[in-house]
Amino acid sequence: MKGYMIFTGTELLLGKTLNTNSQLLTSIFAELGIDLHKIITVGDNKKRIIAALTEVPNDVEIIFLNGGLGPTEDDLTKEALLEYLSLKTVYDQQTLDKILKRAGKKALPGDLKVAEIPEGGIAFYNDAGIAPGSVVKGNGKNYFLTPGPPEELAVLMKNKIIPYLKENMLGAEKIHSRTLKFAGIGESKAEDKIRDLIRASNPTVAPTIKDGEIHFRVTAKGEDWNELEKMVSDVSEKIIERLEDYYFGKDDESLESLVAGKLTEKKLKIAIAESCTGGLLSHTFTNIPGSSEFFDRAYITYNNQAKIEELKVKKSTLEQYGAVSENTAIEMAEGVFAKTNVDLAISITGIAGPSGGTIDKPVGLVYIAFKYKEQISVVTRIFSGNRLEIKNKVVKFILFEIFRKLKED
Repeated sequence: MKGYMIFTGTELLLGKTLNTNSQLLTSIFAELGIDLHKIITVGDNKKRIIAALTEVPNDVEIIFLNGGLGPTEDDLTKEALLEYLSLKTVYDQQTLDKILKRAGKKALPGDLKVAEIPEGGIAFYNDAGIAPGSVVKGNGKNYFLTPGPPEELAVLMKNKIIPYLKENMLGAEKIHSRTLKFAGIGESKAEDKIRDLIRASNPTVAPTIKDGEIHFRVTAKGEDWNELEKMVSDVSEKIIERLEDYYFGKDDESLESLVAGKLTEKKLKIAIAESCTGGLLSHTFTNIPGSSEFFDRAYITYNNQAKIEELKVKKSTLEQYGAVSENTAIEMAEGVFAKTNVDLAISITGIAGPSGGTIDKPVGLVYIAFKYKEQISVVTRIFSGNRLEIKNKVVKFILFEIFRKLKED
């Protein structure tokens, strides 16, 4: 079954709003086994929305229109679909009752407009907001109208639309998927090792990149649940075998929670000295409930004087090698280790950009020192991306290095 997505909103075209709904819906399509044909983004213009609808190929059966269901004059998605299909509207009584209960006689025409759905359509009551979702059939296709606010869309998809799709449109065919998670390896290198599996049609293997992690979603389609489980497991085992050194978890498992679990299990304490990451690694750890079991303290030594005063980094080291150097990273880690009673001390120093780089020390260069039970090691890496992307990638890299060290230990 083929799908199509049309996102409406001038703010999306201007780059003022990040389209997180696209990520949500595409992942849901993948999980349900709906082959996504194309994604289109158009502004708040009825003629352009209609033009986008006319471009949908004949063999596409599911079209999702997202956004433009509100009370204002620039909310035109529903109106465009109505004109395209030559349909009138009817009120969704449950939504209308909600609006009248809130606004009473003060309800404006725009408020009442929100409760309208296409004639002959099915309404999906919005538990998280006002504008309902709906689906209507026309031209041999199924058109889904969905609200724009991400939190409303997520709830509506989970509670109403996904169950509807499974029960009414996806037939007896079942979908089973598993997401395998890797770190410490580049996307092209990882894909090259499993290229033959990515090219297979059932199960499919779809890669996604997320802040220094690579996720491979393995999805199988069929009618027998046990057979689907075996298909997904067999391919998952092959992927893990080929990328064993970089594998850390699956599905909802996060790298930080796995690291936290291992530190707690081994009763280890850690302390951190951060420079270019500005406390992001510390934030990541302390965001985990129960992190006081393993997290001792952190030093944010952003300038040279702070490194000297807090961590006893030698002034001569900074003058000779610079703040961004292996020598400085080592002295930072040694300083943390000496000031605390921890098992693992970590230091980070680098150039997050966008300025400050040189030929010898480019933007993205980072030195990370680990002092673990009296043994010290330094890892040097050059990360790509903007300032925040580099910081996020550094944190993910460090988490995976800790995971690997504890696994080997």
